[in-house]
Amino acid sequence: MKDILYVAARNEYGELVLAKNAPKNSSYICPECGEEMILRKSESLLRRPHFAHKKLVSNCTPESVLHYSFKQLLYQKILLNLRNQKEMQFQWKCSFCNEVHQGNLLKNAATVEVECDLQDCRPDLVLFDPSHKPIGAIEIIVSHEPTEKTSNYLASQNIHLIKINLK
Repeated sequence: MKDILYVAARNEYGELVLAKNAPKNSSYICPECGEEMILRKSESLLRRPHFAHKKLVSNCTPESVLHYSFKQLLYQKILLNLRNQKEMQFQWKCSFCNEVHQGNLLKNAATVEVECDLQDCRPDLVLFDPSHKPIGAIEIIVSHEPTEKTSNYLASQNIHLIKINLK
């Protein structure tokens, strides 16, 4: 996955910003490891805007930052839509009938939590109904799918699993 770049970083206010929207001459830190980052953004369209660690960091990968950033941005978007009572339309290919369906992700949802402990698993995001019963689990996939144990547990609890593949 060498084509994955560091697409997001935190600005001086702690806000998560995408490289394409980030202003030059500002300070940025890695949302995963907390190390200083620099923005690489040029007028040339040859390279996508991205961030890079100022110093080499061995235990922080673009995949982990992509996963974290997407999870946080999706959480913020869902939270905003729930607060404003807005729909969030999405499409999926059904694994049973092989057809493409669409619907409102937030149809029965009242709240959302990041990495909520559901006893046998800890999905990236969990949607809850008004009585705080989990109704949906969202897994962000960059390098690996949720385990079979996780899928089986969610199915046994009647919690819909939504997999978003960032590849």
